[in-house]
Amino acid sequence: MNEIARLVASLLVVLAASVALAQEIDPRARELLEGIGGYPEEVRTFQASWVMTYHGGLDGFGTMTSHIVIDVENRRLAGTFERAGGAEDPMNFDGTIRLVDGELTMVMMGMEVPAPPELVETYEAMFDQYGTTDPLAGIERATFDGPVDYGGLLVGDQVSIEGDVSLPNVAQVGVFRYVFAADGTLLGAHSETEVGEVLVLFEGMSGGLALPGASMRTYQLVDGAWQLAIEMRYEDVIVNAEIDEGLFR
Repeated sequence: MNEIARLVASLLVVLAASVALAQEIDPRARELLEGIGGYPEEVRTFQASWVMTYHGGLDGFGTMTSHIVIDVENRRLAGTFERAGGAEDPMNFDGTIRLVDGELTMVMMGMEVPAPPELVETYEAMFDQYGTTDPLAGIERATFDGPVDYGGLLVGDQVSIEGDVSLPNVAQVGVFRYVFAADGTLLGAHSETEVGEVLVLFEGMSGGLALPGASMRTYQLVDGAWQLAIEMRYEDVIVNAEIDEGLFR
């Protein structure tokens, strides 16, 4: 299960990464990064549902269905998750998570359990991410590397960025790489983590589409070959809609 947690955290690096203005950034890198875009207005609330399916060596661990509600203005978060176990780990479970006034609570199978302290930092960073419309914030350096090819899965022009692009408890080497199509569409990303090299392929991205809410497939480099590890598919994304106050009580 630790392996799953690390892979999931590696995938979330992409969701929480800030594509941001750097102290050193070359013109082509800036053009591509700014083209990723964001929501046309400041995000006040964000609601999403998604399903994560495990593959490769994790086939036996089943699927996880989640729903999250983020109140950016009041820095609150509430979510539910339900796991359908697989052959290797058939246990099914469900639970909730809630962050209110800086206090994080988790309930699994009807019982409150200790919440990992680093999750508070992760969620606090999410509030900051969704609370800005600036697509370039927090990066120290960005360079245009030119054409790259990661095993035929991710092929395009690469931009390497350094700065605040990782989540707590995920070790990075200091460089995070986005790969773009010729028309500027964001295709995916490459990163190095505690579990090795990770490749993320975005689905349904197009010019001006915001990164949060993009479905994706995550690959891990295993014995020199890219192995599909996790698919994360969003079922719905709702921005700036009214939220249910009962979720935070």
